[in-house]
Amino acid sequence: MAALIFRYWGYGGMRVRYGFIGCGIRSLALADAAKKSGKIDITAVCDIISGRLAAAKLLTHGAKGFRDYREMLAVGGFDAVVVAVPNDLHYGIARDALNAGYHVFCEKPIATELAQYNDLMALASTSDRVFHVGTELRFSPMMRAANDLVQSGKLGRVQLLWCKELRPPFLPGQGEWRLSPRNGGTLLEKNIHHFDLFNWYAGSRPARVSAFGGNEVIYGSKGILDNAVVNIEYENGIRAMLNLGLFNKKFSLEIGMLGDKGRVEMTVPPERLQFSSRTKQEVKEFERTKIVGRYDHAGEVEQHLAFVDAIVNHTPSPATLETALDAHRIAIAAHRSIAEGRIINLAEME
Repeated sequence: MAALIFRYWGYGGMRVRYGFIGCGIRSLALADAAKKSGKIDITAVCDIISGRLAAAKLLTHGAKGFRDYREMLAVGGFDAVVVAVPNDLHYGIARDALNAGYHVFCEKPIATELAQYNDLMALASTSDRVFHVGTELRFSPMMRAANDLVQSGKLGRVQLLWCKELRPPFLPGQGEWRLSPRNGGTLLEKNIHHFDLFNWYAGSRPARVSAFGGNEVIYGSKGILDNAVVNIEYENGIRAMLNLGLFNKKFSLEIGMLGDKGRVEMTVPPERLQFSSRTKQEVKEFERTKIVGRYDHAGEVEQHLAFVDAIVNHTPSPATLETALDAHRIAIAAHRSIAEGRIINLAEME
């Protein structure tokens, strides 16, 4: 096992060293956010494509490069591994990184099958390493402000949640993996973030999922969804609905909640939150750190800081495997509902 050594700097802070596995477009955003956190040094990068590896080394100012992630894990020189590869590879690499004794920051989805997810969760429960799931919207200042409104009681009893994401088609990825079964399904690839927010705001576990979807517009030849509607009912009676379209010219996201005392609506872009009740209306706009890359979102820098804080203080990440489990279950259940034409009780998926 490679030695794990933290470095202390004069200001009294503790810096964490990252090793990146995968150097594609998403990694550029993750690496830039890590650098902008001011707490992280990227000391190793790995990719099987030489051009991407060279670009990553340039971005990270000379991090050691590897073509084989197993060699990188064996050589070491870092404290935490960032897994940012095609979805079907997440599980195996994250498992190897945990077994090698590293903290793990893994992009979502953690696995394309629940059996793999449960296996990794069991392994992580026996480890003293921090495992962080890349659900960065949970760390967005605007999304956190919405949760504060829920927790404060200003919305009263929340009953309805909704999300509408209209966006351009997927960037295909190397070998067009995002346009193939390797992505685990459109809802697993794209909407884990929104299901995670629903779960957080609802404060309950999902009980039933029904969904409709198709690929009539752009992905008919690819066999993946380009539009869908997903309905979720929670154990506490809250209901949520997601609408997704992957053939809009511009990106737009709307998320909202309705309670018996108030309503909150969020839009991106710009990042704008509106709270309204019977007696008042408040509007707040949020700015986020600009990050390099086309796959960047609000909460990028904040999630790295949370991961570092968990490592330094020997505490769980705010985005653990247990936290993210139900978002994965909803996505997989929604695909099953579309395929089988029925409501899926999540108890079936325990």
